[in-house]
Amino acid sequence: MQALGLSPAAFSAAATRLAKKSRLASPRRGFFLILRPEDRTAGAPDPVRWIDPLMQYLVIDYLLSS
Repeated sequence: MQALGLSPAAFSAAATRLAKKSRLASPRRGFFLILRPEDRTAGAPDPVRWIDPLMQYLVIDYLLSS
């Protein structure tokens, strides 16, 4: 919000508009994903691209095993 120079209400309104246009997704409150055109049909980018930033945002240590 600070980088964009938006108030919390203005950011929320803009995020809602972009989500309705399928340009933004929010898998967790306060965490947003910008959807590329190729991601819009699926509704979210490949989880490999956003799980690590989400865990850092939530300050959660995690380990993935196969």
